Amino acid sequence: MKNTGIIHIFPLGMDERTIALLDTAFQMYYEEHYQLVDQEQSADLIIIDIDNPQDQKTLSHFFKTCSHLPYLVISASQIGPECFSLQKPIRVENLFPMLKQVRTTPPKPDCQLKTLLLQQYQSDPERHNLPVKLVLDLSQVEFFDSSKGLLGCIKTAQAGDNNVIILFEKQPVLAIRPKEKIALLSCHLGTLQRLCQLAADNQFELRPIPDNSPLPVSPSFPLFNLLWQLAIWSANGRLEQNIKPDSPLIIKAWPNFTRIAPIPNAMRMTAFLIRMPVNMIVLHKLLNIPPSVIFNYLAAMQAVDYLVTIDRHTPTSTQTCIEEQNEKTKVTTNTKQENIPLEQKVPDKQSGKFLQKLLKKLSVEQ
Repeated sequence: MKNTGIIHIFPLGMDERTIALLDTAFQMYYEEHYQLVDQEQSADLIIIDIDNPQDQKTLSHFFKTCSHLPYLVISASQIGPECFSLQKPIRVENLFPMLKQVRTTPPKPDCQLKTLLLQQYQSDPERHNLPVKLVLDLSQVEFFDSSKGLLGCIKTAQAGDNNVIILFEKQPVLAIRPKEKIALLSCHLGTLQRLCQLAADNQFELRPIPDNSPLPVSPSFPLFNLLWQLAIWSANGRLEQNIKPDSPLIIKAWPNFTRIAPIPNAMRMTAFLIRMPVNMIVLHKLLNIPPSVIFNYLAAMQAVDYLVTIDRHTPTSTQTCIEEQNEKTKVTTNTKQENIPLEQKVPDKQSGKFLQKLLKKLSVEQ
C-alpha cells in the first residue's frame, strides 16, 4: 500500500450507479480515506462486481493484470466464505469493516478463487435477474405549479394571520386557522384529491372569517399533514416547476413518517438528503427510485418547508443550509403533527352544514 494516507480502490466490472454509490460512501467516511482510481496500476485494492454480462471477461482481466492485489467481490448472489465478498444491496455498515479485513488479511490463492467464481457464475442462471435500471429522461418530465390551485390557496391562507374559508365554485371546502396550524374539512378526502388536479386559481376563493364568528366543531387536521398529502396529490408524479433538476437539494429535518401519508422510499431519500446536498439526478442514479416517486417526495417536502434548494452560484448558501440542518431538532419540536393520520379522519357532516350557514352569513355581511 502506498504511503500517502489514501487507500486507492479500482472498481472493476461496475456500472455508473454502483461507482457513484461507492464514491459517495467514501466521501462521507472519515475514519479512513478511500478514493476511487481509474487505473488498476495505481490501486491498493480492487472491488470486483461480477453481476454483468461480461462477468467472465471481467474475471479474466483481473487474473491477468491485478491478481497480486487484495480484492473484494460484490454480487447479488451469495459467493460463499472462500473469498471476501459482499452481497447486494451494499450497506455502509458492512462495506468498511469488510474493506479493512481485506486489507489486513493475505489474499487467497488465485487459482482457487478463479475456479470458485467461475463455478458460481455458471451454476447461477438467476444472477442476471437484477432490478431494471430506471432512466430519468428530462425531456419527458412534466411540471406543475404549487402556488396555483387548492395547494396554493392553502399556502396563502397559512401565511396569513386571519381565519379563512376556501371556496370552490362558491361552496366551502376548508376552513383554515393559521395561528393554530389546523384545518377544518367540510368535504371528503376523495373530493380534495380531485380538486388538487385543478390548476386554475379562478375556481377557488379565499374568504376571511370575522373574529366574532364561531368555527365549526369538527375533527381538526394539522396543516403539516394536510399540506403533505395535498402536495402528493397535486404533484401526481410531476416535478414542481421551481425545482431545477441540477440544483443541489438538502432536507432540514426528519418528518414523522408514521403520522403522514406514505411515499415509497421516503426514508431512504431523507437519509441521503439530510446529510449532504445532492441534486435529483444523482439521487435517482444512486437509489434507483422511479422519477415520479422522487417528484412526489420533493413536492411534499417543499410544501411543509423542509426542502432547501442551494444556489450553486452563491458561495455561502451551502453553509447556510448546514446551519439550518443543525437546527432540525428545534424545527421538529415546534412542528405539531397529529397522532391520527390524515387518511383515517372523516369530516363530520355537521361541519359541512355549519360552514354552509357561516358562508351565508358572510355573504349577507358583505
